[in-house]
Amino acid sequence: MSSLTNATFTQMKYVEVGTMVAMALFGISTVQVYIYFRGCDRDPRWMKFFIAGIWCDLSSHRGSYDDNNGHWMLRLLEFVHTFLSGHTIYSSTVPTTNSSRAAIDIRRVNELSGTIGATISSCAQGFFAFRLYIISQSIWLPVVCWTLSAVKLVTFYMVVIRDISGGQRNQVWGTMLVLPGVVSWAGDLLGAAGLLWCIWVRHKEQT
Repeated sequence: MSSLTNATFTQMKYVEVGTMVAMALFGISTVQVYIYFRGCDRDPRWMKFFIAGIWCDLSSHRGSYDDNNGHWMLRLLEFVHTFLSGHTIYSSTVPTTNSSRAAIDIRRVNELSGTIGATISSCAQGFFAFRLYIISQSIWLPVVCWTLSAVKLVTFYMVVIRDISGGQRNQVWGTMLVLPGVVSWAGDLLGAAGLLWCIWVRHKEQT
């Protein structure tokens, strides 16, 4: 017996493609952060703590991040997010003996995976907004980006909590489903536009 209905099962190809792309990006980001910890010893300590906050040190050695200490860093939250995505694919496509129970489990895993993903993206948006503040020395646009990131995170958490508690799905529910994606898109767009504006201003000053 399939763990999902046939109609939903045929749509799993999109989830499978998205999961494969996410796993490839996870590998690329792992290499990038490993290179960062090897070559950016002079970065401030808070920067390293920020990056290490979503990473798990697989080595018991404690020392500076140099070429000889054997530190291999694995992003903990991103690893869990990737694992849950793969678990969803497996649970959705491998036949089970209790389809209704499997569907509930898959739903819970998707909620947890989405919560972790929203947390990761909000942290990244907050960091890029801080970088925009350092570059531009202007506070208003970073504050807008921070606010949008916070709104996205809070509304996504509210959607998950409401779904777990079995709240009624009305018009407010539909708005809350759309709002995290909209504010996330707006935050990314403003952050990218702000960085491009700073680059353009600096280039104009140099010329």
